[in-house]
Amino acid sequence: MGMAASQSRLLGITSRMNDIEFKSQQVANIKIRLADDSEKVANAYTQALNKQKFTMTSFASGKAVKTDVTIASLNAVGSTMKLCARNGKQVVSKSQANAYNAAINDYNAPHYYWTDDTHENHFNNSQAVYGLMMKFGVTSFNAAGGNWDDLIKAGKVTQEEVDAFNAQYEAMFANSTGKQFNGTEGSGSMNPDAVIVLDDAVLNDANWLQQAVESGEFYIADMSGNEVSVSSNVTLAIESDNSDFAKAEAEYNAATAKKEKQLDNEMKVLDTEHQALKTEFDSVKSLIGDNIEKSFNLFS
Repeated sequence: MGMAASQSRLLGITSRMNDIEFKSQQVANIKIRLADDSEKVANAYTQALNKQKFTMTSFASGKAVKTDVTIASLNAVGSTMKLCARNGKQVVSKSQANAYNAAINDYNAPHYYWTDDTHENHFNNSQAVYGLMMKFGVTSFNAAGGNWDDLIKAGKVTQEEVDAFNAQYEAMFANSTGKQFNGTEGSGSMNPDAVIVLDDAVLNDANWLQQAVESGEFYIADMSGNEVSVSSNVTLAIESDNSDFAKAEAEYNAATAKKEKQLDNEMKVLDTEHQALKTEFDSVKSLIGDNIEKSFNLFS
C-alpha cells in the first residue's frame, strides 16, 4: 500500500472510530436514562408488593370462606358492617345517592304499590323506587315485572335484598336534612352535607378501602356505628394485595432486563468493531512509519 493510500485509509479508520465512539456514548446515555426509568418501575413494583387489603372470613356455609372487604361488600345484602367518615357522615356511592334523589323526588307517584295518600305510603313509595333502581335500574314495579311479592315469588329478588335496600334508604333518609316528608306533598333531595358520596369506581377496590381506613379519614363500623378493627373483630384481617403484582413484575422485567440486554449487545458489537479498527489503525500507522523510514534511508 502506497503512502497516499495508507494515509487515506488511516483517515477513514479514524473517522469510523470516531463514529463508533459517538454511538457508544449514545448507548451509555440511553443506559443512564434506562436506569432512571427502571427506578420508576421499581418504585411501582415496590408499591405493588406493599399493597394491602382487608379480608373477611365467614363460616356461614360451614367452612371458612375468605372474601375481600370493599365498599360494595360492606353495602351488600347481609353485611353487618358499613363504612363511615370520621365526622360521622354516612358513606354512600354515587349510584346510591342518585337513586335516593330520584326516589325522594318521585315519592308521590300513585302507580306504585302503596297508593293511599298518607305520609307512610309516600315514604314507602319512595323507598320502593330506591330499591327498584338499585336492583333493576327501573322506577316502577311494572317495569320490573310486578310488585315486591311478585318479584320475590318469581325469584328476581329476595326478601333479604328488599330489606337491605329499605335499610339503606332509611339510613340515607335519616341522615339527609334535605328530606321534605312532612305529611303533605313535597319534594326533596339528598343534602350534600349529610353524606360522603364516593365515585362508583372505588366500590370494588379493596386496596383503596384499606388505604382510606389506614389514612384515618374513614373507618369500618358495625351497624350501630361503633368502630370495628382487626384487633376487635376476629373475622377481619389485613393481607397482602397481589392483584397488581404480576403486572408490576412483568413491567419491571420488560423495562429492565430486555432493554438492558439489547443495549449491552449493541455495546459489545460497537466495542468489537472499535477494537478491530484500532488493530487496523495501528497496522496502517506502522506501515506508514516503515515507509517514511525507508524513504529517509533511501536519501541518506
